[in-house]
Amino acid sequence: MRRLISVFPALLAAFAVTLLAALPALAIVPIVPTTIGDPSFQQGPPAISGDRLLWEDDLGETGAWRVLTWAPGQIDPTMMDEFAPPADSGFSPQQPATGYAISGDRLAWLDFDGDYWQVYTWKTGQDDPLQLTNTKYDNTGVQVSGDRLVWEADPTGSGNDQIYTWKAGDSSPTRVTHNGLYNTQPEVSGDRIAWQAIHADQSDETTYPVYTWKAGDSTPTALPGGSDMSDSVQISGDRVVWLDPQGVVTCPGSRGRRNAGLYCGA
Repeated sequence: MRRLISVFPALLAAFAVTLLAALPALAIVPIVPTTIGDPSFQQGPPAISGDRLLWEDDLGETGAWRVLTWAPGQIDPTMMDEFAPPADSGFSPQQPATGYAISGDRLAWLDFDGDYWQVYTWKTGQDDPLQLTNTKYDNTGVQVSGDRLVWEADPTGSGNDQIYTWKAGDSSPTRVTHNGLYNTQPEVSGDRIAWQAIHADQSDETTYPVYTWKAGDSTPTALPGGSDMSDSVQISGDRVVWLDPQGVVTCPGSRGRRNAGLYCGA
């Protein structure tokens, strides 16, 4: 034991010398970002899911915009689409929340066909993008989760947008709402959709109820707890959350209970 104690300081010193000698090899290598887009063009804000990116850029004097995607292993981005919005539209790089979206390897975006905004989608492995709409009115607010897309459009020109959805395998989009409300800001998670609706009641007071729909439902459901000025609807799985004057509201929740601003009850 005494011999072991006597050689311990020497062993510790030798370990320290070895560790110091190895420090250069253990030095942290600085991370160098990879420049993907062309810096000579104006870039729209990127959307990302996993390792895949999606964004738009401006081709400058041509007035055209490109939809681009990139994933590790690619040297250059892949151009998915190119369109030229009208000069008087005031178009600028669209935010991911309205003009393009990504979920895994599924991309969704809006393309201007010369008259109206149409919905397109593409998934890794497919040869060409798929055009989902060919309407005589604008489509907007496209979102995607897995293989399901959701967006809004005003088919009658009345100012009352309706909610539409499509999932891989569907022959055509499904119109979810058939009402006189302005249905807007749709969100999607899996096969469930949620959105805000705006209407004026008979006393001309504007209300903002929250609605949800899931594949297989015959009609949308107005969520209990939705009230005046409901806003900021978000969804994850079967849980919907939004903001109203009572605070943050979630559904499903504790039926009939109101606790710290969380409420969902009949």
